[in-house]
Amino acid sequence: DLVHGGAAAAELTVLTRCADCRATLHHAYVSGECPRCGRTSSGGTCEACGAFTTAENLSRARCARCGGTPEAFSAVIPVLRLESYRAALTHAWSGAVMPARVRSLIGYYLARGLPDVPLAYPTDWGIPADAGHGCGDGQRVDVWVEMGLGLLAGVARQIDPAAGTLGGYAAAWRHVGQRWHFLGIDNAFYFGLLFPGLFAAAGLEPAGLGGLVVNEFYLLDGLKFSTSRGHAVWAHEFLASEDPALVRLYLCWDRPDRFESVFTRDAYAE
Repeated sequence: DLVHGGAAAAELTVLTRCADCRATLHHAYVSGECPRCGRTSSGGTCEACGAFTTAENLSRARCARCGGTPEAFSAVIPVLRLESYRAALTHAWSGAVMPARVRSLIGYYLARGLPDVPLAYPTDWGIPADAGHGCGDGQRVDVWVEMGLGLLAGVARQIDPAAGTLGGYAAAWRHVGQRWHFLGIDNAFYFGLLFPGLFAAAGLEPAGLGGLVVNEFYLLDGLKFSTSRGHAVWAHEFLASEDPALVRLYLCWDRPDRFESVFTRDAYAE
């Protein structure tokens, strides 16, 4: 519906793939250095600053699977040009509550130009994209686009179970007041720019964005929590010897809602 209605465009786009394993380099399949802050990042967004990262804008980009060298190729894919919705997005941002770090990210793109976001990629994971709607064979819907459209459709169907088109979803959303998103700083681009852009393209009123409640990272002993490396606090183990009410109180006080904070058992005990 977005493509057929002209809200998004199906067009020949330069993408990047690995010269060795031939995988399209996007999201977890690519790594490099963020174009905004220079920190190491995968494709998608930079965990350090929240910027939109792609194989095309990462410095020193490499295939994250085999380490191969990137090479350019072209494919017809559906693309959302956020710059086309600058006026609606500016209206939404001007009335929304959001922390300074997110406003800084938005300012970065307002100054440099709002990016084009692929709605689908030729890749091997994700929901298959309909080849009759501006996509070539073998394309999958981008995972974050899927999430944004899932929010759009899911809320609409709670209001009007019969809704099943873009127009029906937009009509159902007219019964919604303001929407608030709760997220981590690493997802600021998606909730702050992409989702409002998708919603504007779908015909929703920009004034519907109430705000973003954004957490920074919560570290454990100075390092990121990582279940894969066993660097974590398991709730059922911790609560076996601690009062849940006190744990809840401490986490509410110590949580990283405005700045990165660090959990240590010594600080909790004090």
